[in-house]
Amino acid sequence: MAKRKPKPPPEDAPPGVPEWVVTYGDMMSLLLTFFIMLVSMSEIRSDTGEARAAMDSIRQSFGPQFGTFGVPGRSTNERSAYGKLDSKGHRSEGGVMQASHDAKGRGGAHDPVQRISSGSRITLGGPILFQPFSAELTPDLEKDLDTLAEVMKKKELMIMIRGHATPEQPPAASGFRDPMDLSYQRAIHVYNYLLSKGIEPTHMHVNAVGSAEPRFLTSDAQKQALNRRVDVFLMDSYIQADGGSNQ
Repeated sequence: MAKRKPKPPPEDAPPGVPEWVVTYGDMMSLLLTFFIMLVSMSEIRSDTGEARAAMDSIRQSFGPQFGTFGVPGRSTNERSAYGKLDSKGHRSEGGVMQASHDAKGRGGAHDPVQRISSGSRITLGGPILFQPFSAELTPDLEKDLDTLAEVMKKKELMIMIRGHATPEQPPAASGFRDPMDLSYQRAIHVYNYLLSKGIEPTHMHVNAVGSAEPRFLTSDAQKQALNRRVDVFLMDSYIQADGGSNQ
């Protein structure tokens, strides 16, 4: 009987997928996801408002939110937090609010109402600007103060008058010892003028900071002019019947 030939050993299984292919596939999946997100965002930007209206409706269902950022695109409720702050009285009312930002004076190039850094005071009008090394009120400054006085007469809040100056030493002919003295005299001139317009002396505080609080640290002449100023603002402190104040 003939001997059977032994069967050849089974062939090895084909090798698996190389590791780099798996990594490459993961990278392509991530890129695809990224491009899908870009397309989705661009469609939200270019839609006619249906998607944005739906998102605003969902946000309202979960209650008011105070964030100021959202999905890119035009919103029916943009900057909602600022609208709520406006309704809480953090701005002045009256003629100053009606002035044009392009006009001269307190309603001019400066914001008619501005929150300052302390968070507990609101500014009426812009800064009252003076000539270099001068504390005299020009007719334009007096006109600005007339507008402020009309607004402040309607407020039961304490008024802060704060004088400022540039760091240069005043010349001897000016009559001022130093920037601190100059800033104080500027504030006093504003105080006296408001006093003549019917503002009670017990409703006003005067202080001076010299050159300690510049708006700009620069050699630019136009910006330096904003450091020669007096700021007039209301404080969150109510006037009492005895002339004092109540925080």
